[in-house]
Amino acid sequence: MIFPYIEETRTAVESTPISNRDIATQCFLDLLTWFRVIVLQDAVFLQKQFPQLNLWNQSPFNDPMFEEFSKNLLYEASFGQDLKFVQIAKAMPKMAEILRGQQQDTMATLSAYHQSSERHRNQIQTQLKECTDALSPVSQIIGRLYQGGIHMRTQVTLDDVTMPSTTSTLLSNPSNPVGALTASESTQVSEDPIVQYRLDANVRTIPRLWEEYDQGIVSTPNATRGPSIRALNDRFGVKWRRVDPYRKQYARRRHIWEAILRVSKNLEIAPEIAAQKMERWRRNHDYTLNKVNECLSAVTPDMPGPWGQNDIDLRHIV
Repeated sequence: MIFPYIEETRTAVESTPISNRDIATQCFLDLLTWFRVIVLQDAVFLQKQFPQLNLWNQSPFNDPMFEEFSKNLLYEASFGQDLKFVQIAKAMPKMAEILRGQQQDTMATLSAYHQSSERHRNQIQTQLKECTDALSPVSQIIGRLYQGGIHMRTQVTLDDVTMPSTTSTLLSNPSNPVGALTASESTQVSEDPIVQYRLDANVRTIPRLWEEYDQGIVSTPNATRGPSIRALNDRFGVKWRRVDPYRKQYARRRHIWEAILRVSKNLEIAPEIAAQKMERWRRNHDYTLNKVNECLSAVTPDMPGPWGQNDIDLRHIV
């Protein structure tokens, strides 16, 4: 703002060889650089003493930066420069105001995100409730199927000719069977409906596997207990596991169930205790259920099993 060509002139002087430089020019440039400070400082007090001069309406004296410089210089001339701790004390309120503004912005963002998450969670809960309500009849049907099937009667009328109804097993809601009409005659099916049951893939221990065989298990919370493998075998033979995945699952567990019954008989202990001893042996060897089944399936009638003759070694496992 004051003597703006000092730098340009100094650059031109310094670009010439030292032997050709004019010392007077360099000194004059240094003087003008010093005057930059003196002129601005004196202008502050001259403006205060002669405020009516038109000079103060010209650049750089009408610039906001000069006004700020003037206020600071007058303050320092009257009170001296603030100590460091005074400057820090003055800066703290500004810092606090800035931090407060940032905190408010952050809290507003978090609040908006929380409200959005709450709305999304409520929508998910509503959709899950609708799905649960829609699947409730299906759960009832499956429960009835596990208990022996659902019987319903139908009547078909063609050209005013009424055909006798028959009793059949269908997947329908027992409280409101679809197509249930009064019929003049009915024929009772003598064979029980065949239940197709798939072993629980989440079973990982021998006692749990025995529970599924002997009693049936509860696969999920609040669900009814499934059918036992023993009951399915007694009731349907191999018909309940004709489907390939079900048949393979049964084959991968069959030798374990047979071993539990054999150990229970040989050691004269309850099957549950036999299953617990076999489970401890499995854990000691870090075997999976498939590995245990493979070991047992490889045993022939003329050779001792993994626990010796008549499973006597299993008695010492506690």
